[in-house]
Order: sequence, then structure tokens, then C-alpha cells
Amino acid sequence: MKKRKLFNSICLATAMSLTLSLFPLEIHAESSNQEEVVLEESGFDENAHGKVIKEGIWGDSGSDQPKYKLYGDGVLYIYGEGVIGNRVGVNENEFNEVYIEDGILEVNDGAFYECKNLKKVRIPNSMTNIGESAFSCCSGLTSIIIPNSVTNIGSQAFYGCSSLTSISIPESVTSIERDAFGNCRRIKIIGKIGSEAEKYCKKYKVNFEEMKSDDIQISNTFNGCKGSPFNLSVSCKESDDFTFECTDNCGMESKYTGHSSIIAGGIISYSKNYSLTFKTAGEHIISVRRNGALLENDKVIVAENHAWDSGKIENKPTCTKSGKKKFTCLNCKTSYTETVPYTGHSYSEWAITKKPTIFKNGTQTRKCINCRKKENKTIAKLKSSVSIKKKVTVKAGRTIQLKITKKSKGDKISKFTSSNKKVVTVNSKGKVTAKKKGKAKITVKMKSGCKATCTVTVK
Repeated sequence: MKKRKLFNSICLATAMSLTLSLFPLEIHAESSNQEEVVLEESGFDENAHGKVIKEGIWGDSGSDQPKYKLYGDGVLYIYGEGVIGNRVGVNENEFNEVYIEDGILEVNDGAFYECKNLKKVRIPNSMTNIGESAFSCCSGLTSIIIPNSVTNIGSQAFYGCSSLTSISIPESVTSIERDAFGNCRRIKIIGKIGSEAEKYCKKYKVNFEEMKSDDIQISNTFNGCKGSPFNLSVSCKESDDFTFECTDNCGMESKYTGHSSIIAGGIISYSKNYSLTFKTAGEHIISVRRNGALLENDKVIVAENHAWDSGKIENKPTCTKSGKKKFTCLNCKTSYTETVPYTGHSYSEWAITKKPTIFKNGTQTRKCINCRKKENKTIAKLKSSVSIKKKVTVKAGRTIQLKITKKSKGDKISKFTSSNKKVVTVNSKGKVTAKKKGKAKITVKMKSGCKATCTVTVK
């Protein structure tokens, strides 16, 4: 069956937007091992691999690098953006499968060198370069699919991968460097005549198999979820009719959902819309026919459950108002929103803006670090004290001077008073005059309000 490209005539989309790739991923149907290395193409399911036993940043040069999670079943999940560099924190014997998330651009030199337990690798469509010795001496690696985003395979990238038996290399690869598949004794490379893959095989005497025109080839691979519709918009003639058939028992339902036309400068662009829904999870091949003639086969990878991303804040919560966070399924782009509770004020530490004294209260202030709202709190005035002799004896007719032995800083005498002026009198400076025999109490009061008392005995 001759492969026909459908990019100009059909766009396969999820409920949001999932369009056909201009450079379709080509998979050789007769390669028996290739399906083994496709890890959860419908999106990584973080709930399917047990407990996370390690996680962190992949590399040693900063937080802008990809991140990783190592699961209990030996699956290593690498996600984020950028380049997979030197391995830090994960031992080469701790994992047997690697799932590299979309967004990763390169596997750097020696990133998975001598990971002998590694059997399966998922390379994303975002990757452009497989670096020097990236998977060198991974003797357990059985097969790998090179997506057609890759343009370069570095020297000794798969050197010594003794279990590697076959690999399909797309025409997008324009550079295969020295000994990229050296010492892979059992390998057979599948590619197009005249491609870089064929040139490499001739140069290094590697078994080469032509990707034949009558092989069933997959033009595109699409991800989705069970029960969620794939929406299609087909550019065509008004009289064209499209049908979609599943090659296995996938429980697919197709539905015509209407048409539209655009007239511009005397040219009419006509489109028909369809919806496909799958009742069975797994990998399915669908045949696309126009007016009964086969156009192409596409792979649809249907997940059992949604794989929600970590969410994106659409409306940021404030101190007093709630926000919104949108979660999107990595497979079918279905989304939902959640309310993000308002944060409440986040105050700084209290700072003294007015110091208290023995006469007046002080003030301390704090501010919300988000909205700058200010709060004030009173600091009680300082406690004052005063001391004089507690007891003195004096003869009638004599005088004595009462002295302040201790007082608060800044405080001053307000007045002295006598409890019995017939026995003793006292002036404003604390001079005591004994009048007749008896006892009386002399009290000193300070301007801060504190007091002290002395008992005077007159003989």
C-alpha cells in the first residue's frame, strides 16, 4: 500500500486543538520490537508506577535543567525543558525504563552511558539531537524509535548496545556520526533509499533494509483519552465523503458534525467536521478513506484515564480574593478549573515605630508583603519605680532630709505628703520636721505615678 500524505487535506484534533504533523512519524510495521519501547505515548501516568523513591533536578548546574522522578517499578520520568546532561543523584542500575517528556530538546553526551539495565526509552517529538555516547554500552536496550524531530545522532550514541536488533531512522536525520551504532552486532537499520541511514550502513557495513512502499506506515500518531472525542476538520471538495475505520476492536464511533465554507477572492475553501470517540484504551490503527479510497493509516493511543498536568494559574489569588487554576489533560487537552483559595494577608515581623516611655505608650507596625496593608499595635508604657528608706527615727523638734535612693530614668518628684501632720510635716523637697512623739507615713509620688512610703517614728 503506497503511503499518501494527508497534511493538506485533513487535520486531526483533540477537543481543544491537535493538528496533523507536517513531518509524520514513520513506524515500520514489520519491526517486531518497536512497540515494546513506546512508553505511555498517551501521556505519562504518574499513578501507574508506584511510589516516588527519588526526585530532583537532572544535572548539576542549576534549576533551569530538566527534573526527574524515579518510581518504585524502575521507571525514570524526566520532564521540564532543556537538555538532559550529566546524571546526578540516580545510579545507572536503579532504572530499567526511561520516559522523556515533550519539551526536552537534547540528550547530552554520555547522559545514559553504561546503563546496562535500561531496556526501554521513550524519545519525545521535541528532541532534535542525540549526543555523543548518549546511550553507549546500554547492553539491555532492545529497540528504540527515533522520532522525525531528530536531525543528528552523535558519534557512538548507541555504541555497544548489543541487544539492539533493529531501528527505524526517519529522513529528518541528516547526520549520523562515527560509530553511532558501532559494536551493535545484531542491528538492522531500516530507512529510505538515499537517506543518511543508508549512507551510514554502507560506510560502516551495517545491515540495511529499505522501508518499502507497500509496508503499512503510520502517517501520524495522536493521543487521547477513552470517552473523550477527537475532533476533525477536513479540507475537501463539497462532494467528498470521509470514513474512518478501526483495524481492531477499539469500539470507535465516528460522527459527522457539520461543515463550513469560506469564499475568498473567488476561491471556495470547503471543510467537513467529524468526531471520533474510542471506548477501549490502548493503541489503535485507524484507516482514513475519502470516497472509499484509502488515504492513510494513523495510530491513535487512547489512555484509560486523563493525565492531568500540574495546572496553570489563570487568575492569581490575592489576600482577599480567590483565584482560578486550569488543569489540562496531557492526552486529549480536556480541561477543568479549580478555585484557588485567597491567600490571606502575609505580614512581616512587627517593627517598633514609636518607643514606649514611662509616661506614654509606644506603637509597633507590620505590613502585608503582598498588598501592603498596615496594622498597628500599642506597646504599653514602661513600668516605673521609686525607692526611699522604709523606716527612720527622729527626735521631736529635729529635721531630716528624705532622699530618693532609686528611680526610673527621666522620672521626677511630683510631691511629698504626710499621713499625720501633727506628728511630722514634709516640704516639696522631702525635708521632714518632727513635731511630737508618734508615727506618721511620708509618701513620695513621682510624675510617672509610682509611689514609695517611709514610716517616721518621732521620740
